Amino acid sequence: MEVQKEVDALRKILTDTSGEPIKLSYATIDYLVGGFSDEDCVIGRGGFGVVYMGTLWYADSPMKVAIKKLNSTSPSFDDEQFVKEVRCLKMAKHKNIVQFLGYCADTANEIMELPEGKHVLVESLRQRFLCFKYAPNGSLDDHFINEENFHAMDWTTRYRIIKGICQGLQYLHENRINHLDLKPENVLLDIDMEPKITDFGLSRCFDEKQSRIQTKNICGTLGYIAPEIINCGDVSYKSDIYSLGVIISKLSTGCSMPGANYSSISHEHWQHMIKRVDELAKSCGDDDQHKRPNINELLCKLDEIESEIEMVIRVNGTSIDQDPQIINPIREPLHVHPRKLVWPLAANNTMPFSLHLTNKSTDDHFAFMFLDFGGVASSCSILGNKGVIPPQSTWGIVLHLQLQAGEPAVSEKQGKEMVIVRSTVVEKGFHSNDITVDMFKRHLSVHDIELEVIFVEPPQSQPLQLYEFDHKLQLDANEGTSHGTTQTCPDESIMTELLDIYPFEVGYPPKPEKYCTRTIHLTNTTEDTVEFWMVPSANARYYGYEGGYQAGFVPPQSTYAVRWVLWNEVSEPTITESFQILMVTRADMSHLSSGVIRYPGDFHEQVFNAARDKGGKAHRACLFVDNNSAPDKNYHRYEHALLTKYFGEITSMDVHPTTPLVLTGHQNFVCIWRIKKRQNHATEHARGFKDAMDFVVKFIARMQWVLSGDKTGKVNVYTTELKLLHTFTAHSDRVISIAVHPSHPYVLTSSDDLLIKLWNWDNAWTCTREFQGHLNPATQVVFNPNDNADSFASCSRASYDCGRPGNVKIWRIDSTNPETDLYGGFRAIDWSAPVKDGQYLVAVVDQGYTEIWDMEKQRRVHDIICNGFHTQVACHPTLPIIVTGEEKGVTRIINLNTFRVEYIIPAVNDPLIALGFSDIAGYKSLMIGRKNMVSHVVIDLETVASPHRPRFWHDNNAKQETERMHSSHACMEGAKD
Repeated sequence: MEVQKEVDALRKILTDTSGEPIKLSYATIDYLVGGFSDEDCVIGRGGFGVVYMGTLWYADSPMKVAIKKLNSTSPSFDDEQFVKEVRCLKMAKHKNIVQFLGYCADTANEIMELPEGKHVLVESLRQRFLCFKYAPNGSLDDHFINEENFHAMDWTTRYRIIKGICQGLQYLHENRINHLDLKPENVLLDIDMEPKITDFGLSRCFDEKQSRIQTKNICGTLGYIAPEIINCGDVSYKSDIYSLGVIISKLSTGCSMPGANYSSISHEHWQHMIKRVDELAKSCGDDDQHKRPNINELLCKLDEIESEIEMVIRVNGTSIDQDPQIINPIREPLHVHPRKLVWPLAANNTMPFSLHLTNKSTDDHFAFMFLDFGGVASSCSILGNKGVIPPQSTWGIVLHLQLQAGEPAVSEKQGKEMVIVRSTVVEKGFHSNDITVDMFKRHLSVHDIELEVIFVEPPQSQPLQLYEFDHKLQLDANEGTSHGTTQTCPDESIMTELLDIYPFEVGYPPKPEKYCTRTIHLTNTTEDTVEFWMVPSANARYYGYEGGYQAGFVPPQSTYAVRWVLWNEVSEPTITESFQILMVTRADMSHLSSGVIRYPGDFHEQVFNAARDKGGKAHRACLFVDNNSAPDKNYHRYEHALLTKYFGEITSMDVHPTTPLVLTGHQNFVCIWRIKKRQNHATEHARGFKDAMDFVVKFIARMQWVLSGDKTGKVNVYTTELKLLHTFTAHSDRVISIAVHPSHPYVLTSSDDLLIKLWNWDNAWTCTREFQGHLNPATQVVFNPNDNADSFASCSRASYDCGRPGNVKIWRIDSTNPETDLYGGFRAIDWSAPVKDGQYLVAVVDQGYTEIWDMEKQRRVHDIICNGFHTQVACHPTLPIIVTGEEKGVTRIINLNTFRVEYIIPAVNDPLIALGFSDIAGYKSLMIGRKNMVSHVVIDLETVASPHRPRFWHDNNAKQETERMHSSHACMEGAKD
């Protein structure tokens, strides 16, 4: 009955805050916490006690209370101290002080018999409890410990907590209560994040005329206890002010105060209101207590700051709760990379620099403007000098700087020039035309980032080393590019948390021909598959693989090449053109409904927003279009001479490594062609056969021989004049592939009979070893040129109808057991030249994309994925580049250092058969064998192979030639098989 009365009294106090705290029996405490049997009831532990969760019911709804059980070591456990704490708690009734509900001082006695036979009543158990209203958001310290929650706390909430603690402390000091243990653990947060000061175990109640005392019992928490208490035991109201300053410092800057870097951190990252609050925190933390403000002065200062805010808000015509500029100035500002711009003075008065501007916020839109300081003038070729970046977006822009007067010496200019990126939060829909210098003066949360211009005087006799994005580029400081600007910005990709995008500014010539294309590379360096949508702006003049937009996915450690076509338009664009790239991880996509994914229209925006709202990984990037760029050579136009007229369809092709010759196999012919500079090519020799043999051909360069394998399994050996030297039966079925050892007298052949054979021509073309293991025919065999050719690779396609897998096998020529097996289906393989990480095995898989393998580590390092279906691959013998070909004929040259598609040769409606490189001085080129033609493409391959090819690269010596291969009837020699 007593328990029920006390529980009813607690309900009344909880619903009527004017009610007085009551004395509680131990039975009631035991009832509220369920007999102390459930460890889940413990919601906190400290040096002075354990806090339990208690529950009582009101109208079928639970009401929570917090019950603190004091340890026997607590200062409040003593009867006198316990009474003092209860008295302070009863006096403290304020919205920013935790509501005190009741107390329990329970003592259990028992009768004990003394040795002399007397019986006495002695105390056997003493327990002390304090009961408070429960604060569901825990303590302020809980939020400091959880960094994610703390950084997510907006400034409005932080400021309200600061103001509430100040108001609660003001009430205590007005009632002559000195808290003396003010710290984040003793500030609780209710459901509305309103602060509640608690724990008065060390508090002192001063007399009416008393303002300080001296004590020898020093208690408190290091870092929050005032220095005068530690040094001389001097206790005053200013002791609480010191502790309050540390809390304010943590809330406004996230770092404890005092500290050497405190002022610089505050000034760099936050402006105006945050800075003013930081200054107050610093004054509260002064070692000299006489220089600290009292609590009334502190609240007056906060009122002044609020008045300044209200003045700005009245100018902007909104309210404090609606103003987007002061919602959360502590959130991460706009990120700009790089912060240092390296300028070679010997180059030009104008320089382009690549910049990334990233908005990592999930909600805020950032307006930015470039401001000049010193003798430089800045502008963006597309945007001017300002723009608005939406949430979770990255912009890549080219900033052009111009010296306003002359070229002084480096020593005179160093440290005097800079560009300031000024940014602030604006409302969604804010237009860049509304961004002005005066606009920033009306905004409280303004962030400035200084970009230092570093001038470099290059040595006269050495190439200049320019460093940008942590990469290095060599160039001649005395020469510019062909269009008059010095080469800079070696790596101009947009680096986001999901995809790296190259380039970050798409250039089209002002007056393109009928149409021209550009390739955009999306590289995934994460371990998640990333879905993407690439959408042109509303005024699109661009067409992709599927029309108005392009979509796809990029697997982990892969590059996807997206191709866009600009059709010739008479009218010029009326607004800035751009591409939006939306990225979402496949894992986050799987949590979204298929209905949203397939929704017509702006489905990509719906998916992006849905993934972001669910806390998934989603990011947006913007690529701007420069319609005044110089012509780009990523697109080539070729005319081809058909060979069908004389020799029929091509079945295979090989390029001579030391002589400008090309070998082609046809159904009935084997032909040798000589490459001639800037002249039509002609057949050197040709050999014809009555029956269609579908020849596979290969040069043996050092012997000046030619090999051909046919569908009957025979191998023919010819001179380079195509005179027959030897014939032998190599297999019982069609010969598919031939490989020649670079230094030993060995030849590998593979066949439809599932065998791979090693032949020794010095031993009368005897077979020295057979290799078995593929369940399907080995479509290609190739020696490893960088392993002294003691090893080779073979590949086979998968037979899905029969359930037989394909694979790649690595063998040694002295063993019939493969060293390595890579399972899957593979169309073509080749070994790369040495690259920065060693050597790669490049493989075209049945699914139609190209895989890059590091066979030393036996792991796949990258994938090259394009819109088309890859069927062929060839590696350059000395440079880190490869060429891939699609079944429809599109050919791409790829840099293995960057995994980027550097050149594209378009389709000509003729299926691709084979690819190869000519690496002879004066004849360095790419050979493309198609079904009815051979194309000779002359390109500066060494520049293509550079790991940091400049965006504005133009080579005056590069040639785009159409090499026609005509046959000569006089050279054709008929022969019977």
